[in-house]
Amino acid sequence: AFNPLRIPYGVEFRTRRFVEFLRTKGEVDLLTLERISESTDMDYIRRSYRQHHALDALGKPSSNWKRLLHQLPWQLGQLYNDAAQRAIVKILEENNYDLIFISKLYPVRYFIDLPAKWLKKVVMDFDDILSDLYRHYYKNFITSRKNSFALRLYEHRAMKRFKRVFICSDDALQKISPRYHKKVGIIPNVFEVKTDRFLKPSGNTYELLFVGSLDYFPNQEGLSWFLKTIWPEAKKEFANLKLTIIGKTWKNLADVNKQLGNWPAVEIAVNVESVVPYYQKCFASIVPLLDGSGTRIKILESASFGRPVFTTLKGMEGLEFKDKKEIFLFKDATTFIEAYQVLLADETYHQVARDAFQALQEKYSPRNFGIQMKNNWEEIVRL
Repeated sequence: AFNPLRIPYGVEFRTRRFVEFLRTKGEVDLLTLERISESTDMDYIRRSYRQHHALDALGKPSSNWKRLLHQLPWQLGQLYNDAAQRAIVKILEENNYDLIFISKLYPVRYFIDLPAKWLKKVVMDFDDILSDLYRHYYKNFITSRKNSFALRLYEHRAMKRFKRVFICSDDALQKISPRYHKKVGIIPNVFEVKTDRFLKPSGNTYELLFVGSLDYFPNQEGLSWFLKTIWPEAKKEFANLKLTIIGKTWKNLADVNKQLGNWPAVEIAVNVESVVPYYQKCFASIVPLLDGSGTRIKILESASFGRPVFTTLKGMEGLEFKDKKEIFLFKDATTFIEAYQVLLADETYHQVARDAFQALQEKYSPRNFGIQMKNNWEEIVRL
């Protein structure tokens, strides 16, 4: 097996599950397309992989005319150059892999035009649909649509040429042309479910928590919207309300504060060593997304800690949690305040936390991931 990947934050959970499954079928090699940072868990890589091929695909991509010819969007172009392409072909030829597993769309340019003998071995995990994710990324409408269209072309080519593709939900399937549905396997995201992780209520009913990458533009957009439209009204209704925002970022704390604004009773912490103390202290978590794709690992994480979640409909996309029973949906300040008021009742709080944890166990546990992968593996072997 062969695993070219770029691990950005939350998707690491999903990628590791795939790797663990593939290791039950044979030896696994790893290919990465970026320089290895000092924070990389090299012990994990040595334990999990037979060998590690580290390429430097960053920097100046292929010539502009090649980018234009291939309609290469920047998300793929920033990780593409001719030297890395030649190195990958050489690695494939020298090792003669039985399976090529690609995580996310970013490295797909290196494999999309390989000879048929390699294409028939490629299995890819989309996780989320990038063309949908980047539809509103640029402020310029034309640039945004052009880049999204280019990404969609690569998604279609991958679905057409590769052996099988994975996505994370039925919602994602609706964004894929029906002619490719036979090639698609739905593998839900998972989170490690441990009963000893389920926390007792903090007793602090006024402490809310946001956890997520602060470099991820849907998180930036959602937080800005929440702070501007929801937070002032919520503070009028509940004067003691506090919000803690934590997340990974390449920026420093001052830049994050400047970007989100200085709001009363809002604390921001970046690149924390552990989220556990923050979940221990909080009453509930928020996922205020307006855009994005895939599913929210942080909703699963919050449920595993026994902390109820307030989320927008977009934030819960791809997950099966029942509104007002396992999760609380909101769309504006009024619905957020109403949901918060309901959750303040002790009996309701305890029941929602238990029901969400049970839903997590039933639908998003590693055991369920294994069952879905076993079914899909039989299909891969059969093709």
